[in-house]
Amino acid sequence: MTKNKEILHMKFPLLFQTKLNSGDITFPNDTQYHYTNITAYRCIERIASDTSPVTRNDFKSYFELNKHPKGKRFRGQSNEFYADYYGVSLFTEKTQLANVMKLPKPNKKLCVGDVHSDGGPQLTNVNNAHICWWLFEDAILNGFSIEEEHNYV
Repeated sequence: MTKNKEILHMKFPLLFQTKLNSGDITFPNDTQYHYTNITAYRCIERIASDTSPVTRNDFKSYFELNKHPKGKRFRGQSNEFYADYYGVSLFTEKTQLANVMKLPKPNKKLCVGDVHSDGGPQLTNVNNAHICWWLFEDAILNGFSIEEEHNYV
């Protein structure tokens, strides 16, 4: 492993770091490590009256939530060896997010902010506006806020 990869891997949570270092997980070929900020939307869970700020808890991966995702992108893959399982999902377009999450829903809110390279590498699928963002352990997410307007178009 190169010194640059080793330094990069040290920025991730320990278990993900270990899997990257062992080669059990690798980032997809088109992963971006240095990029300009990307405005993105994420669906978070909140009751209607909850106006608390967006935190790192709103940006947990399937792995961190101990969830076993369904769908084509995970079919036939062992979740513990699949990079997307350790990333968080965002979208560059509100309409795409609303379609995927079947919004509006009473316990879901939309947050908006910038995906940035200081927070970790990302991979954007331009066909469906999906971003997989692999967050560093100390990623700063205070630029994200809940969007109060419920217009998903």
